[in-house]
Amino acid sequence: MSLRLSERKILLFLGDVIAVGTALLIVLALRFALPLSGRTVIAHPTWFGLLIGLWSLCAPLLDAYDLRRASRVGSGVGVGAVVALLVALIYLGIPYYTPYLPASRLTAFLFLLLVVGLVSAGRAAYALFLVQPTFRHRVLVVGAGWAGRTLVEAVRTRAPTEYDLVGFIDDDPTKRTEPIDGLGVLGTSADLRRVVQEHGVSEVVVAARNNELDFVI
Repeated sequence: MSLRLSERKILLFLGDVIAVGTALLIVLALRFALPLSGRTVIAHPTWFGLLIGLWSLCAPLLDAYDLRRASRVGSGVGVGAVVALLVALIYLGIPYYTPYLPASRLTAFLFLLLVVGLVSAGRAAYALFLVQPTFRHRVLVVGAGWAGRTLVEAVRTRAPTEYDLVGFIDDDPTKRTEPIDGLGVLGTSADLRRVVQEHGVSEVVVAARNNELDFVI
């Protein structure tokens, strides 16, 4: 069930869009007694399309889909709340193309509260659940030389919550005596299939020159 980075971003975006759309649905149901269902969305596509369009514009500008930030509850919820508040305020300030929510201060405040609250809740759920081992990629690095160590450092720096580094594969016997950057050399190229099966590896990354290994992938 491991998810690619692009899939995680899409899932996070869909969660945000559902949250802001649900907030608007609830407020419309309370303010104008409109159905709390998809019928309201179909009947007023401009209202919901504009809200989603504002989110699609503002969220990337504020770097809301940086997965390193989104994977931590504090920073993920924080940036989500800021974007939600900004989008809601802009939405309330646009005349003619949006429902007249500012006519009631209580309704306007409720809309702001719901947008921020639902987006924050969705992002907290993302940070708590989608970084669990079930959804992470288990990566085996082929090559424990400079390229392999550089790759490990890059993964730990840029995507620490998306990938679990299992270890290295390398044909050099001198590299099997001690851990390299905290990871062990689990075998040679001849052991690749066994290591993949034993450690539940989901991705094999080759980080070696041709003459460093006895096989070619």
